[in-house]
Amino acid sequence: MKAVDLFAGGGGVSCGLLKGGISHIDAIEYNPKHPELSKQFAEIHHRNFGDRSKLHLKTIQSMAANNFSGIEPNPYLIWASPVCTEFSVAKAKTMGQKETKTDIEMAIAVSEAITKLQPKYFCLENVVAYGDPRHKSLQIIYRTLDLMGYDYQPCRVNFSDYGIPQDRERFILLAWAEGEARLRLPPQQRSPSWYLAVKDKTNFLQEIKLTKRQLESFEPKLKELQGSYLIQRVGSSPKLICRHQSQSVWTITKYQFIDNKSNGRGKVITLFNWPTQKFYTLPVSIIKRFCGFPEHYWLPNNPAIAGSAIGLAVPPLFVANLVKFHLTKVDNEVESQKAYGG
Repeated sequence: MKAVDLFAGGGGVSCGLLKGGISHIDAIEYNPKHPELSKQFAEIHHRNFGDRSKLHLKTIQSMAANNFSGIEPNPYLIWASPVCTEFSVAKAKTMGQKETKTDIEMAIAVSEAITKLQPKYFCLENVVAYGDPRHKSLQIIYRTLDLMGYDYQPCRVNFSDYGIPQDRERFILLAWAEGEARLRLPPQQRSPSWYLAVKDKTNFLQEIKLTKRQLESFEPKLKELQGSYLIQRVGSSPKLICRHQSQSVWTITKYQFIDNKSNGRGKVITLFNWPTQKFYTLPVSIIKRFCGFPEHYWLPNNPAIAGSAIGLAVPPLFVANLVKFHLTKVDNEVESQKAYGG
């Protein structure tokens, strides 16, 4: 059972597909604006997936121009997470102002992937603003699905409702070919707090000190509600964004790991541990837990690369649960038909 991962990034979707039951991935990843980052993503794919995934280091537009040569038709699923710079809240100055020529080209290429490869199922994930039906990019994809006879369901989800300890709202489009079982979201499950995701590592963290102004900013939070806290970006600014140990973490983005010169940024998230009354910095190897990545998932030491990989990713745990839920549902329907002589 094979799948195609368009705009594969650092492998979040591929990881989830493989954990969910897909046997092989054809992944397409190349951002001409950040070619070195795409090459680093290729190394992440190689280290984590080996021969279970073939990475095509090309843009989806160039793959479409060559009829997706090298990819077998009729995969079980195609997943697309188009680059979302013009729609993203993380880039608020440009959010929703205007779709670019590249946005339209990517949507056309996604549509050509559907038309030429003809998957049984198609999923698209992006920021919430991408799901505005007035956007030409989405209209192009809807039109293709209609012409090809797919049924589909647009959804708005928060991954914190699906077992991920992170508030991350996204637009999800689920589509299924004529004659195939309907593709549905997995059952919702209560998200664990961020503290439950990291408490086993608190004895192994590097201690740091806050400035006097930062301490003065944090102490009212502690008086308001005692407990451990996550603190976003402890730098020179006294303003702190905090989450209590009972909550999910804020949306993790790649921009939190990169400074204005595109260099890696340290001390992205600080932990105040109530039992020790001390502050610690969280490495990416722990932050990835907030993003639904498995413990064994390899990431490079460079925080800009590793942070981009997890900050851009669809949580692998969500993808795995979606695929497992669907495959189990289909298997149960088949067994039911056999039992009744269908």
